[in-house]
Amino acid sequence: MGKIVVTEFVSLDGVMEDPGGAEDYKHGGWTFEIDRGADGDKFKLDETIGAEALLLGRTTYEGFAAAVGRRWRASSPTSSTACPST
Repeated sequence: MGKIVVTEFVSLDGVMEDPGGAEDYKHGGWTFEIDRGADGDKFKLDETIGAEALLLGRTTYEGFAAAVGRRWRASSPTSSTACPST
């Protein structure tokens, strides 16, 4: 059986909304005010790459799909039709 790992952006006082600032909430973007440092960035990258699957909410999925599509096309121009988000 697989392992489920939950990773969330949540402040000490329980704020979860709009961590990246893309949704125009009054306090949006609060997570990017905190520098995780090189070790923190590596941890998040390793966590994501090591996952067999990601379960994302709609807004997060739409952001991921747009970003992945841009990166896919930039890194492999001949395979743009293979990326479902293009």
